[in-house]
Amino acid sequence: MIYTTFPVDWDSRFFGFPVGRINLSPGFSKDALGETLQQGKRDFRLIYVFLKEKGPNEFEGFEVPCVCYDRKLVYEKKISAPAPELDQRLRRYTETACTKRMETLAVISGQQSRFCRDPQIRPFYERLFLTWISNAILGGTSDVNWVWQGDDGKPSGLATVRIVRYTDPQTGQTVKDGRIGMMGVEEKYRGRGVGSSLIQACEYWGLSTGLDQISLSVPAECPAFNRMCEKAGYSPGAEVSVYHSWSPSWEYDPRHGWKYQ
Repeated sequence: MIYTTFPVDWDSRFFGFPVGRINLSPGFSKDALGETLQQGKRDFRLIYVFLKEKGPNEFEGFEVPCVCYDRKLVYEKKISAPAPELDQRLRRYTETACTKRMETLAVISGQQSRFCRDPQIRPFYERLFLTWISNAILGGTSDVNWVWQGDDGKPSGLATVRIVRYTDPQTGQTVKDGRIGMMGVEEKYRGRGVGSSLIQACEYWGLSTGLDQISLSVPAECPAFNRMCEKAGYSPGAEVSVYHSWSPSWEYDPRHGWKYQ
């Protein structure tokens, strides 16, 4: 028995080498995972493993290393009228240019991400988040971008949201979910409720757009962020552990790029 490894096309193009993904549920077979990674080492230089429970820091005994770089909780909240009052410093970012301040906030939003924590990906980390914010503003990969203006009137807090539709396995109904993606606040404004204000802005927009809920992923080991979500009425789901498994048998050729050896 082996698990299916799905190609991650966008990441593969961005990093310049094949990236795959494995999705695991509680009760998975560790032996089958090890065999899957062993077989996949020729086809993928990097495989993400998403486990829907709190797993070990590293799977021991595998020929291909598999290390956890992210533990997160997905918080959800059903939204309903009346709409929350908005901080007067909030506004929708509708400019057609990605300013330096927006780029800075995007990079801040990724400081706790697995892409920053994994030393092999860290060299790509800033360029990755700069690409994402550019795509969100110029490419339409987000449905709305909210900013909180600092004392200088420029963006000092950021939250991007995209609409995702999925079928609730319990009810069979289609759910319209507003998923908060990048969220970052300048350090000097932290602890002043800026994050909560940005979440309220997302709820306000969600109600006007006909969404059923708002959701966001939060690092499990970030108590302040967790408390903020729970204080705002969000409920945590199961913890998700995300692993990176790097094949040790790939080398870079200046003429042909990354190749399995």
